[in-house]
Amino acid sequence: MRLPLPLALAVATSLLTAVSGSACAQTPDLEARYLAGRDLRRRNDDAGALAVFESIWNQTHAIRARAQMGVAEAGAGRWAVAESYLLEALAVADDPWMREVQDGRENRAWVEETLTRVRLRLGSLDIVCPTPGAAVFIEGRQVAALPLSRPLRVLADNDIVLEVRAPGRVAASRHTLVHPSAHVRVDINDLAPSDGPDRARPGWTSVSSGGVVRSPWFWTAIGAVVVGGVVAGVVFGTQSTDDPYSGNLSPGTVVVR
Repeated sequence: MRLPLPLALAVATSLLTAVSGSACAQTPDLEARYLAGRDLRRRNDDAGALAVFESIWNQTHAIRARAQMGVAEAGAGRWAVAESYLLEALAVADDPWMREVQDGRENRAWVEETLTRVRLRLGSLDIVCPTPGAAVFIEGRQVAALPLSRPLRVLADNDIVLEVRAPGRVAASRHTLVHPSAHVRVDINDLAPSDGPDRARPGWTSVSSGGVVRSPWFWTAIGAVVVGGVVAGVVFGTQSTDDPYSGNLSPGTVVVR
């Protein structure tokens, strides 16, 4: 049944008024939550701040919330996740919050500075293996299927123990070290059938801009020098907050906005 025009207009006006009122009611609430999240960051409560900014992001997809999520993740030591959120925020070319000026500079400059600090903690690890169905495991946890669509982002300056596995094949393990902002490539031979000889024997293999190092004896000598050093985990989205670098983007290091 069609409503008479005057009645239809009245209903539409009523609905618009209700929606507008709801939006107005939400705006102060969102702003209060945003400010609460910033306050948590000032108190170095990165987990609490992340929960607040994540809820705002899920509700609004506001770029400032995504940027703040990146800062909170960095404060918790989850550098790779932090990098992805900050890059996502910076990819938006024309966001009003990014253009806002605080303390003499735009928020975009603050996000870019934070990203620079985050990247000092990361390096890129590329793993190549021709075996079909192969997957990469680090610390016993599967992190990617091969071939990689892009290099893995890992915590720099840490001993990384990786393993490549495939069904019906003998797994190959490698140790490698990625320096900050460096790109390391690890090449692994075609994995041997599980009932045949292991042609991909464990050893250090790294290829980077600095050259090729393939001698296990070289790295054995280096290892003797650094015995007793602390071995930290590789950073992916589920890295423990016990990371020794946790909190390095605290308010004393990066201004809270």
